[in-house]
Amino acid sequence: MKLSMAIAAIVVGGLQGGAFAGEQYSDAEAADDTLVGINYFAGWWREMPNKWHGQGWDVSAPDWRPQHPERVPLLGEYNDQATMDREIRAAASYGVDFFMILYYYPTPGSPEAKNAPRLNRGLETFMASKNAGKMKFCIEYCNAARFSARDEKEWNECVSAWVAAMKHPSYLRVDGRLVFKVHDVTQFLAANNRDPDLCRKRLDTLRDAVRQEGLGEMIIGVGVSGETPPLDKNWPPAKLFDFTGAYMCVPKIEPRQTEYPYALLAQQRQTALTNRLSDPLPWMPYVAAGWNPRPWSHPQAAAHYRTFFSFPTRQEFTDELRAMKAALSKYPSLGLPKRDGARQKAFTIYAWNEYGEGGIIAPTQGRGYMMLECIKDVFGQ
Repeated sequence: MKLSMAIAAIVVGGLQGGAFAGEQYSDAEAADDTLVGINYFAGWWREMPNKWHGQGWDVSAPDWRPQHPERVPLLGEYNDQATMDREIRAAASYGVDFFMILYYYPTPGSPEAKNAPRLNRGLETFMASKNAGKMKFCIEYCNAARFSARDEKEWNECVSAWVAAMKHPSYLRVDGRLVFKVHDVTQFLAANNRDPDLCRKRLDTLRDAVRQEGLGEMIIGVGVSGETPPLDKNWPPAKLFDFTGAYMCVPKIEPRQTEYPYALLAQQRQTALTNRLSDPLPWMPYVAAGWNPRPWSHPQAAAHYRTFFSFPTRQEFTDELRAMKAALSKYPSLGLPKRDGARQKAFTIYAWNEYGEGGIIAPTQGRGYMMLECIKDVFGQ
């Protein structure tokens, strides 16, 4: 697979010289602190069609940046190397520990296959960055139906690309184990004929490949909706995965043009957390930076793309981060599992750069560095 070869070249080059030569890296969790992660979506490129011209890469759609200049990022509007270099430096300076970078498999024959390599530029540019040693990264396999490996051959191609990335010295480990997440449990089951044995075989292939490369062990998580009621101890995926999490949970609410208050997103986050507290697996919770897909809304869009919430004020976002910090201290089932049954306090924020959907931590023309400043205020540098 070309992508895995490109990733391997980046890793080998980094290990042989340049920014990584002679440097020592320790696990991000060495200190007993909370790991602050942010989801990273590399969907912003110069080539047409692109997401600056509509949700579906519609070349005929007008550029929406003039109508929403407040969303234009300050560190770079495209996922190129210079942008990533600046983003890592900024995120690390304000207390972010890792990017959870979305990975898309280019399913052969799908209309989206040509875009998958572009969507994976975030992974490539992070590993090639001169600033990669300043923070960590890990992979979230974004297994939407149109980007999902469908058979053993395609799964092995994914594994090859992932293992190449896991060789990078800045890949996130907790208690010495590599962290990896499958985006959606329902789609993962569907892609494997809802066969638990086949699901296990796929995951074991990944674990074995990691071991064979001398990279040790893994903890593998899977996405579960926060609206799902508490899971029974006999929930079948509990035997396959090590933790659960969510990219984002949008409240199911009547679409309208008027914006709902950010407090409803905060309430949804709390509902998700409450639903997951008694689950058989640890839950890595999330905080929403926002949900406001105004640039991508249209009458035919799904309901959640026609629902808008006000962006948080500095006080509202600070309060959300403080609430998360308190919850992580209060509930021992929140975070990432360690070998001894304890857990590493950790959570993710949706998202660094979902400029169209409205989950935005990256500095922008409208809010400057406010969102990062809130993170630093609550969790330190």
